[in-house]
Amino acid sequence: MTGDGRADIIGCGNAGCWAALNNGSGIFGPVNLVINNFGTTQGWRVDKHPRFVADLTGNKCGDVIGFGGAGVYVALNNGNGTFQPAKFILNNFGIQQGWMVSKHPRFVVDLTGDGCADIIGFGESSTLVSYNDGKGNFGAVKVLTNDFSFSGGKWPVDTTVRLIANLD
Repeated sequence: MTGDGRADIIGCGNAGCWAALNNGSGIFGPVNLVINNFGTTQGWRVDKHPRFVADLTGNKCGDVIGFGGAGVYVALNNGNGTFQPAKFILNNFGIQQGWMVSKHPRFVVDLTGDGCADIIGFGESSTLVSYNDGKGNFGAVKVLTNDFSFSGGKWPVDTTVRLIANLD
């Protein structure tokens, strides 16, 4: 979370997101509340609201992205393990648009090679994408393909897996 190349620990608990920074020898510092959002106190639930850490701005620091009821929320990393307040950034990929953890996997990965993670979601009848602008904002949602979607039960979450990786 600080851009030093060492994995830190972040978890979303009752009060929000908590983090412990890696000191470089496999030992972590104290656990601190770093975002007063994305927790159960704010209405976030594991069975409804996926949350991820990914670099959304190309600064090699993990930002927090959550798929909430209304859509996508982001808390950008300040570069030192602290975060800006969470903000609503995209009216899609949320429960109100029909996205369910039990049916529709969503991922936050760099699809364009620009160092900034994009959103890809395996929806009801198509696979959708929203590309990152490099500032932690996302553009219009576009259909990538009609394959790999839940439609007709061809790709149910409980028996099929979708993965995102660089294969070439």
